[in-house]
Amino acid sequence: MADATLPHFMASAEISSLTFASLRQTLIEEAAEHDLPIVTDTGDAVRCRTAFGDVSAFATGEGVRLEISAPSESFLSELKDAIIVHLAEAVPQLMRGLQWSDAAPAGSLPKNFRFATVVDLQPLGPLFLRVTLQSHDLDDYTSQSIHFRLALPPAGLADVTWPSLDADGQTIWPQGENALHRPVYTARSCDAAAGLLVFDVYLHDGGRVTEWLRTRPLGVTIGMTGPGGSGQLDEELVYMFADETGFPAMARILENLSPHAKGEAYFESENGIPSDYPVIAPDGIVLHWLKRGDGLPIADLAVQRMAEEEGGFLWVAAEKGGVTRLRQALASQLKTRGTRKYVSAYWQR
Repeated sequence: MADATLPHFMASAEISSLTFASLRQTLIEEAAEHDLPIVTDTGDAVRCRTAFGDVSAFATGEGVRLEISAPSESFLSELKDAIIVHLAEAVPQLMRGLQWSDAAPAGSLPKNFRFATVVDLQPLGPLFLRVTLQSHDLDDYTSQSIHFRLALPPAGLADVTWPSLDADGQTIWPQGENALHRPVYTARSCDAAAGLLVFDVYLHDGGRVTEWLRTRPLGVTIGMTGPGGSGQLDEELVYMFADETGFPAMARILENLSPHAKGEAYFESENGIPSDYPVIAPDGIVLHWLKRGDGLPIADLAVQRMAEEEGGFLWVAAEKGGVTRLRQALASQLKTRGTRKYVSAYWQR
């Protein structure tokens, strides 16, 4: 994990339109939804710890001060964007008058944005394509920061509009016909010295990235933001479940587990063939390859399997409806004493 206890970069914003109590409650609820710890909670301060830094709120005489601290400028930018997406959705007035203390000149590129060029495309069986990007300043893409977003312009657009910062330091993304497609992917590997980042794409009809890759865009320059999301697991007992959208993340986590780790990993795909995606795991991890439709959906299988277990770490990446059912089961009927978890919806029907 990035060392959130030693921040090197900070930003704050004074918000007079909110009370400390309302922002505190929102921050605590968001932390609970995303399984993030609250490390400080007093009468006038609350602090949430993430993998990439801290998000804090402090009572002031005229409202509340929001403060972000992180070990790099990219992480700081990621956290500020997350605040806007998550907290502003719950507290719309958060957006009014929010000005970051570290605001760069208006029109600047966000610190977590990079341009990248496609330099290699390699098939991984019939379901996946491995993509290699050439970029710069990739040092933050460590074993604990493995996710990022593409910033893909609309097909055929001649004059691309990229994101920029406004005068308050908030990221402004192009809208309408200029909107960029920004799906999340897992960095399967990263060579920061060489400036190379590798990720795998699940190929499926109708997918915008799939259609783009079918044009063989070697040499094409696109955008990317990150890193973000959760990182590797330091666990000795794991139970992991994913459909194709979660294969890259689950595979990267498995290959970096302790060689003494034990548990099970379930891979659900349209054909259930193990050779269709490369996976390396410790000897103590039993791999299950499931064909979709031949039994329970992957998230429901997780419910059934975890009802039989206590302890260990539960990791699930699948369709939103199944993930919602799993979360409801975790909250009500499952035996979860001692079980920690990462449960995330990677797509929606």
